[in-house]
Amino acid sequence: MLASLGLLASVASADSLLYRSTEDVVAALAAPSLAQRINVWLDHYEFYAGDSAVGYVQLDEPAPEGGAEITLSATATLSHVATVPYKLTIPAGEKKISFPLSTIYSFKNVYGGIQATYAGLRSTTPDAHYHGVTVAIAGNKSSLYGGSPTLYKADFKLSLASPKKQMVAVSFGYSIPTIYLDLAPGQTQFEASTHYPLVSKSGVAFVQVYDPYTGASAGYTDLKVASIRPTFVPPTSDIQRGKSAQAKVVLNSVVKEPAVISLKSNTDAASFPATVTVPAGAKEVAFPIQGVSNGFSSIEVKFNGNSSMATVWVVSTGIEAVELPGQVVAQRYFTGRVRLIDPAPAGGRIVELASADPGLRTATSVKVPEGQTWAEFSIVSNDVTEIQEARVVARTGDSTATGIMSVKPLAVKAFTLSAATVKGGASVDGTVTLDEIVGVNTL
Repeated sequence: MLASLGLLASVASADSLLYRSTEDVVAALAAPSLAQRINVWLDHYEFYAGDSAVGYVQLDEPAPEGGAEITLSATATLSHVATVPYKLTIPAGEKKISFPLSTIYSFKNVYGGIQATYAGLRSTTPDAHYHGVTVAIAGNKSSLYGGSPTLYKADFKLSLASPKKQMVAVSFGYSIPTIYLDLAPGQTQFEASTHYPLVSKSGVAFVQVYDPYTGASAGYTDLKVASIRPTFVPPTSDIQRGKSAQAKVVLNSVVKEPAVISLKSNTDAASFPATVTVPAGAKEVAFPIQGVSNGFSSIEVKFNGNSSMATVWVVSTGIEAVELPGQVVAQRYFTGRVRLIDPAPAGGRIVELASADPGLRTATSVKVPEGQTWAEFSIVSNDVTEIQEARVVARTGDSTATGIMSVKPLAVKAFTLSAATVKGGASVDGTVTLDEIVGVNTL
């Protein structure tokens, strides 16, 4: 009975094998033992462009009959620059096999590992670091003005030559067209140059070398690009109404191309061109400003997104100055002079004079003859006890000017008598000597 049951069990077991799929059987036969493990590593993990390495794959158990087929691949971005065999076969009975790793010429800096797969088992190396080709950049300038004639020129040197023809791109920033260069096999050095355009704000340009196909950068340097700005330089003195004076716009750099400067004002006291042009190769331009009416005009100049402002005053065409001696002694007659800006009109011009200072007495008016610009008037210095500042104010209908001087007091230099002794009832002459000659009777 028991034997019969055993036979039935054997038959049932045989039936189950008959119905098992062929694939399951193959998989069961090919699967590694539960103790089998896989390990992969490299002989070094720092690479530079063009470097190579040796990798190893090892099983814990010997490969079965027919060998163990290993699949290799680079992980992450290392796959962009590193190449390994896709398939390896560890011979039957062996546990270990080596494989080569090679790298290409690239500007990229990447990380990644090598992964080995065998019959569902997987192992990956630690991350390797690939250092791409770098470039050293030596520019002839560290800073310049955008829009100036200055040519920026740079020499480039790659850390490694390409074994084949290599295209590189040079970018200068600030919307300057990229330069593309084809380097010959073995070439490491090249140069490129450009002029920088006008920039409204000072900033930094990045001069960069990169691979135009992958966008990978070999390196960059920075260049300070300054903005060209205008400064309005007004006339050195007030502008007389009806006359003109020279003003200037000065840039902080010479310009490569003609620079058109716009001008505007908040009043109509002065007239001037709406625009002026600084010629190519220059940094300033002069232009006339005409006095129109009494008052001031705040003039603003604009160029390249930057501006400058200054105020110009327009004054009447009247008295230019009152001219007086710097200092006079008390009790003297002397003359002053009033000077007009323009020649006196037909019939002459009357100028009123006055002084509120006790040290002076001045004529009340003077007439400047027709066609003349000046006339003299008389003044008397009064006696004072100490040095005093005195003013003479001259006025016409539309202008005023003031002259300033000082009046020095008289001093007794000596007092002498005609005799050293005298009898009672007799007379003697005394003499007072002053330190200055007087022009007016003085007590």
